[in-house]
Amino acid sequence: MPVLQIQEMDSFRTEEFKRMSRIERELAMNDLHCCPDTPCEDGSFVGLRMGELDVALQEEVNTNSDISLAYQLAQSMDSRYAENHRLRLAFLRAERFQPRPAARRLMGFFAEKMMLWGPSKLDRDITLADFNVQDMETLKSGKFQLLEDKDQSGRQVISHVISDQEETNETSLVS
Repeated sequence: MPVLQIQEMDSFRTEEFKRMSRIERELAMNDLHCCPDTPCEDGSFVGLRMGELDVALQEEVNTNSDISLAYQLAQSMDSRYAENHRLRLAFLRAERFQPRPAARRLMGFFAEKMMLWGPSKLDRDITLADFNVQDMETLKSGKFQLLEDKDQSGRQVISHVISDQEETNETSLVS
């Protein structure tokens, strides 16, 4: 990557950190350095939060009919997928074991999945076999790349090259 792009990215990151509160900055740094600030995941703690997530999901279904439609459809198609322990645990972890935000995020996931892939794929994981020819061409173009090495927590690192159509200026984004 050219030095100018690295400097631009550093400048961008610095400006974004300046806009954050102290707590937001600390959480972002913990994420960046893979230092979890979540409680220990013992069985009783996770079980308690899963029960609270079930309650929060039911409340969301009762109050947010628009966002809950895709979730309800997925549940009616295959409740084993929509209620999968590992899937729900991922959403709890993403929201630091806060059940209400995790419920909203899970419902948003199903709503986004339905918008992108249609209702027929709500009850299963998306695989490469689900991609059409154009999707596969985009993947093969090299603009999305899975990096060989993983981060300190063993997570896969994805590099995404974003290009500005008018100026053909490319910037790299890593997540």
